[in-house]
Amino acid sequence: AWKSIIDDVNEMRLNLDQYQVRQARQSMEQAKNATMQSLRETYRWLMAPTQFAEKGKGVGKIGWEVLNISGMGNFIQEVEAKAVDNEWIIVHWSPFFLSDTLSQWFFNEQKKEINTYELWDAFSRYLYLPRLKDVDVLKETITKGIESEDFFGYAIAKEDDEYLGFAFGSSEMVTIDEKSIIIEKERAREYKQKLL
Repeated sequence: AWKSIIDDVNEMRLNLDQYQVRQARQSMEQAKNATMQSLRETYRWLMAPTQFAEKGKGVGKIGWEVLNISGMGNFIQEVEAKAVDNEWIIVHWSPFFLSDTLSQWFFNEQKKEINTYELWDAFSRYLYLPRLKDVDVLKETITKGIESEDFFGYAIAKEDDEYLGFAFGSSEMVTIDEKSIIIEKERAREYKQKLL
């Protein structure tokens, strides 16, 4: 209501003296502050679903992690900062952790590679896997990981037993799609030796 009065004064649809205009502006500011304070008091808990799992033991029940949002800064920035600080959302990820996750959940004696789209889908779907902010975090992590021979290999596609656009210890433009794959470290090492 106060904003409407100020707008009417600014567009000369309402004639007020200077004291009334100043009083309307102060009232508008007080109403805005009271609304923000009410929002902060109402929405002060940040909740995220969690699920713990151990390989071979299955997936546990879904639970909730709860954090109190108590700062007085920008509400949205504070929520994002809390989520990042508590690793509810990962904005930068080490290839070491991706390699570890691949070994724990995706690679086994029979399976030595995974499609990048399938991997992204799993990160987006399962609560027990790390929550990456977006697909670019995964692309950046894969790109860093293939620059060395410490983590995994990558190929833009596979035809029969041949990896196309193979990268292991080198740079490659990474895409997340139905054709590109991440290759388990030992399989990538063997394939690189075969190419030499």
